[in-house]
Parts: sequence; structure tokens; C-alpha cells
Amino acid sequence: MDQITIKGARQHNLKNIDVTIPKNKLVIITGVSGSGKSSLAFDTLYAEGQRRYVESLSAYARQFLGIMEKPDVDLIEGLSPAISIDQKSSSHNPRSTVGTITEVFDYLRLLFARIGHPHCPHCHLEITKLSLDEIVDRIIKTSTADVLMDKSKPHAFLLLSPIVRQKKGEFKDLFDNIRTKGYSKVFVDKKEFDLQKDDINLLKTNKHSIEVVIESFNLTQKEIKDTIYIANLRSRITASSEQSLALSDGLVILRGQKDTLFSENFSCPNCNLSLPSIEPRMFSFNSPLGACEKCKGLGTIYKIDPDQIINKKLSINEGGILPFNKVYFQDTWFIRLLKQFCEEEGIDMNKPLSEVDERAMKLLLYGCETVYRVVGKNRFGKDTTIHEKFLGLVPEFEKRFFESQTGADEVEVGRYMREEQCDKCKGRRLKPEVLAVTIDEKNIMDMCDDSISNLRPYIMEKLPSKLNRYEKEVGSLILKEIGTRVSFLSNVGLAYLTLSRAAKTLSGGELQRIRLASQIGSGLTGVLYVLD
Repeated sequence: MDQITIKGARQHNLKNIDVTIPKNKLVIITGVSGSGKSSLAFDTLYAEGQRRYVESLSAYARQFLGIMEKPDVDLIEGLSPAISIDQKSSSHNPRSTVGTITEVFDYLRLLFARIGHPHCPHCHLEITKLSLDEIVDRIIKTSTADVLMDKSKPHAFLLLSPIVRQKKGEFKDLFDNIRTKGYSKVFVDKKEFDLQKDDINLLKTNKHSIEVVIESFNLTQKEIKDTIYIANLRSRITASSEQSLALSDGLVILRGQKDTLFSENFSCPNCNLSLPSIEPRMFSFNSPLGACEKCKGLGTIYKIDPDQIINKKLSINEGGILPFNKVYFQDTWFIRLLKQFCEEEGIDMNKPLSEVDERAMKLLLYGCETVYRVVGKNRFGKDTTIHEKFLGLVPEFEKRFFESQTGADEVEVGRYMREEQCDKCKGRRLKPEVLAVTIDEKNIMDMCDDSISNLRPYIMEKLPSKLNRYEKEVGSLILKEIGTRVSFLSNVGLAYLTLSRAAKTLSGGELQRIRLASQIGSGLTGVLYVLD
């Protein structure tokens, strides 16, 4: 059938119309405002096409998609699965970028995972793989260093095999498999479980990390000097490390005072830094594996603006600390601590804050190491004394903003926050070790920060000429997909954009053209596109 037949369309203000629309053509619906253009295109054609497609899926898939209401129409024949590209004003997701919307960033992640060259983020030396003997040497060296830092007690260490890292699932079969191999204990999301006694029930929709306990050992200063003990310990660690490397595809964790990851894949000999095997998830700022630890992959952080929380014309008792206007006269422990701090530091709470000297104002805003004795009644009316540091107004309000349970503090304190570029990743969203993986001396965000007009010839012409034979074989198809998508973006007039451009800064027209280029670039066939 080469046409779509509609009979008796009465959706919204359509008056029982019949219409035939040819397939594989660019068809334009025109008319005055309120004539029913959107009612026919979106609320009838698209809604029915989407509804029929979703109904053809399994019940499990339908629960995530939802089914659109059936439009008021007698008959629609020849209808294909439909995709709607409407003109939205903006995207409010702070994680969306031009690269993620068009899926170009996904292909770049795949490219860097396959042919990227990892470097140490500290000394910039290209990272190479560790042998088993080198891993054992570093485990002994690290555990010995921990003991020498605190010689007063024995130190307990665990060798763990990280078999699952931030993946969704229940992992019932995996636990059974580990149990049959003779392992008795695991850590799931940092919590220890006994495989023989505990019933481990995980939510399959949540991401989990699972580590198998391979070996445990204690080490004291006396044992470090015992060459026979160290030789036997080396044999145990070698056998256990070999088991861990086999279980987790080349990884072993030494857990002492902190976790130290050793990799059979990549390690810097100068900085004692090991990285897990490179995979596409590592380059995603939406994954804990790749996202900057400070800004969580957003590229920006929220901070209290000190100038906004203080009204220097008022005293503290008059409400000069603006976020405390509503709660200052409530007898909370923090208000008691604030009053005790002001008393001991000589800050007159009845004088305007403009008269507070620079040193005292700095202490008021950012706190100090002094421990203050605060006396008052607890919630049960009993006299209580606490000893606590005054952290300062800025850290206190930031803590309330990020740890708000009800959202009330988040709304109230949020008025005094400002958005700043993350000072750790410099707005690039990814961890330093991820940004240290390069192709042609460029990391993934270097390519994303370049305009599409420059990226297009680089991906399609310059970069392939600089790759070696192996890299060309592995990366040629990926480069082709990237080139196709950036070409579509250029062809719809968006060559001036960068892939790192945040979606929330785009206009409605730019977003619509990006979605159009993304859909055309996906190469789907037999699809009905409905454009606004």
C-alpha cells in the first residue's frame, strides 16, 4: 500500500474528515490557526501510529512506554510506526548535550574505548599493562606502607575480585556460580554477605557492584621483618591475585585503610596508579565510572554566594543572616552554637554586620577549628551539653541544600546559591583518568568542544590518515557513523554548534533540527515522520 487512508477523523476540532496521504513523500498540511493541522498530524496520525507500535511490544516493554489514547477516528489504513519531532522550547535535563541527543557522543565513547591511548593523569606517561608479578610486588609494597604508618596494631587486609561494577541485575545465577567455586563471602555495594548463610536479594532495576573475597591476611611490623613469613605471604598473594584476575577480567582490589585497585590492563609505574580496562561506560558523564566525582558529571556545581546570605545593614538579631530569617528565633542546636560562637569570638549580635571586622566575618562565613561548649535542653526537656566545631555559615547552608530530606531547605537555601564551573574537571564533566585517554593527542572532550564545522573534516579526512593499520581496521566503521551524523547536523544548518553544548541553552528551532538530524542519521526505514 503506497498511501495512508484516513476516514471519519473527529479528534478535537476535526469535522469528520476523510483524507488520503501518499507515502514516501514530503507532505505539508497547511491552514489557518485552529483549522486542525496539529489535530490531524499529531493527535491522529502520530498518536495512532505510536499506539499500534507500542501494542505490538511485550507487556514488559509496554510498562515502561505507556500507551497513547486511541484517537477519535473511524479508520486508518497503511499507517507505519510514527516518530514525532515537535518544536519544544528547551530541554530541562542538565545532562543532555548536543552529542548525547544525536548519539554522536555514544560513538565517540566507543571509538575511544577501542583505539584510545591511556595516559597517567598526573605524569602524562602512556600507561601500560601490569604483569602478575608486578601486581604482587605492589600489593606487598602498599600493605607494608600501611603498617609502617601505624606500627601500634596489626593491620587486616582483604584481596577482592570486582566481578560486577555498576551494573543492573539480580545476579542470582552469578551468586550460585561463585558459591559452587568455593567462595564464601562477597561485598555487595560495600556491604559484606556470607554466601552460605545470607539470602541476597537485589533490585534488578538498580546498579550494583559485587566483589568476591579471595584472601584475607594480617600484617604487623614484626612480620614485615620476617623474610620467611613474607615469602610465604607472597606465595599466597600470588595465587589469590591469579584467581582474582581470572574472575574479574584482570582486576584485583587490596582493601586496607582504603581500596587500591590493581589492573592487569593499565598501570603507571611512576605514580602507582592503576586503571580498570577501558570500556565505553568509562567515557560517559552519566555513569559513576566516568563522571567527575565532584560535580557528578554536570560540569557545574552550586555554591553559596556569601554576598547574598548577609545583609550588612542589619545585625544578626535583626535578621542579618537572610536564610535564618524564618528559623533564627527557634531554639535549635545550631542557633545555640551560633550564639556561643559569637559570644566567644567577640561578635556583637546587636550591631550591624557591616561593623564586624574582616577576621570575624571570615570566621562567621567559613568557620574555624575551635570546639565550643553548648548547653541547652534536648527534645525531651533534659539539660544537655555538647562540644562542637562551628563550621561556618557557608558550609552549613551548603550542607542543608545538598542533604535536604523534605526539599524545604533546598528551596529556601537555593535562592542564595550560584552555579559555577566545577573547579575539579573545569566543566569537562569527566574524571581526570578518562580525559587522559587520547587519540591523536586529543581527548574525548577536546573533540566535543570543537565546532561541528571543524569536527566534520577532521573525523572524515584528517584523523583516518593519522591512524595505524590496526586502529583503522577497528575504528573505520565507528568513524563512518560519526561522520554521517555530524554531516546531517551540518546539513541542517547547525555547523556552528559543539557536541558539548548543553541542551538547555539551545533554542526550540535548534533542538528540533538536532532531533531531525538524529532521526535521519539513525537510518530507519518504513517510518512515518511527523514534523512540527
